[in-house]
Amino acid sequence: MEHTNQILWKSKAFTLAEVLITLAIIGIVAALTLPIFYNNYQKKVYSEQLKVSYSILSTGFKQMLFNSEVTKFEESEAYGELQKKGFDISGYGDSNIVEIELMKKYFNAPVQISYSQQVKEGWPNGNNVYTGDTCKKFAGKGSTWYKRSRKSCIGLRQNVYKLANGSLVRMGFLDAYPEVENSGHMKRMIAEVTIDVNGEKGPNAFGSDAFEFALGNDGNLYAWWDDSFARYFAAVYNDDYANYYYVLKDGTDLCKDLLYNGRACAAYAEEHDWDLY
Repeated sequence: MEHTNQILWKSKAFTLAEVLITLAIIGIVAALTLPIFYNNYQKKVYSEQLKVSYSILSTGFKQMLFNSEVTKFEESEAYGELQKKGFDISGYGDSNIVEIELMKKYFNAPVQISYSQQVKEGWPNGNNVYTGDTCKKFAGKGSTWYKRSRKSCIGLRQNVYKLANGSLVRMGFLDAYPEVENSGHMKRMIAEVTIDVNGEKGPNAFGSDAFEFALGNDGNLYAWWDDSFARYFAAVYNDDYANYYYVLKDGTDLCKDLLYNGRACAAYAEEHDWDLY
C-alpha cells in the first residue's frame, strides 16, 4: 500500500519544465493585459481631472459675470480691463499683466511657466505646425506645445497657469469673433482655452492629456468641435455644420479615429459624461 501511495504522489507532481511553461504563460498573459488595465486606469484619472478642471474654470468665468452683474462676458469688468490694455493672445504686453491678475483672483492659479521664460529659453513664436527637432525639443514638456501626431506638434508662446487640482491651463482672450444670434448656445467666442490634465507630465498630446475649449460670451466653456462650436462657426462662415462637428457625415469620429490628431477629443469627452473613450 505504501508503494502504491508513493506512485500516486509522484504522478501528481509537476516537473520543472511544466512549472517553467506555466510561469511563461502567466508572464505572457500579464504582459498583454497589464498595459490595458493601466491605460484604462489612466483614462479614468484623466477623465476625473478634466471634469474637475472644467468645473473650476466654469465657476471662475461665471463669477466674473456675477461680480459685474452682467450676462455677457464682453460687458464684464474683467473683459473691459483686458480690452483697455489691448488683446494679445501671445501673453505679452500690458494685457499679460491683467490676465495674470485675473487668473490669481478668480481661479487661484499662479503662473507655472511664463511667456518671458519661454522667450528666454528660445521657444518658437508658434501658431504653426512643426516637425522634426522642434517637436523633439519643445513638445511634451508641460508648456504650451502639444503633439498632434507622432511627427508633428503645434503651440504658442503663452502663460501657463496651474489650477488647484494640478492641471495646467493656457488661454488667449480674443476680440475678433462676431456675435451671431442664430448660432445656437454659443453666440460669440471670447477666448481659447487648453487644459492639460496631468500638469507637466507627458505625453502632452491632444486627445490624451490635453483638451481644447472655447469660452463663450455667456461665460460657458464649449468643447472645441462640439455641437455648439459647430453651430457657431457654421453661422460665422456661412458654412456646413458638418465641417466643424467632431462626428462626420459618414459617422467617422474625429476623436476615436484620431483623424484630426486628437484635437476633437474634448468634444467627445463633453458629450460622453467626460469619459475619455
